[in-house]
Amino acid sequence: MSGAGNVTPIHYDLSENILVQILGEKRVLLWDKTKYPLLYLNPMGTLHDRSSRIDVNRQDPTSFLKFMNAKALEYILKPGEMLYIPGFWMHYVHAINFFVSVTYWWASPQIARFISGMQIY
Repeated sequence: MSGAGNVTPIHYDLSENILVQILGEKRVLLWDKTKYPLLYLNPMGTLHDRSSRIDVNRQDPTSFLKFMNAKALEYILKPGEMLYIPGFWMHYVHAINFFVSVTYWWASPQIARFISGMQIY
């Protein structure tokens, strides 16, 4: 629950995720794992290593040239709707107005396979 304008920056979770919208609307941007090289992730082992250095609201095309090619899936989540966010997919969430949401995470069997094959950017 939060107010309009609340932002969750670009990041990925290590688990599967269902986002349930109870009240209000959210704009959600999603990128699959193939877009990691375009999203300027923080280096593994550092603070916020599952998140991007990109600020969607303050894009600087001269600093993050590759991001311009990172086409996102975009969805406006409305009350009564649910959105499945696969584990390890990068996502960004912006509250359009006051909202109430419920998120349910569960362990992904892909965690070990994903981490063992992950490259450091």
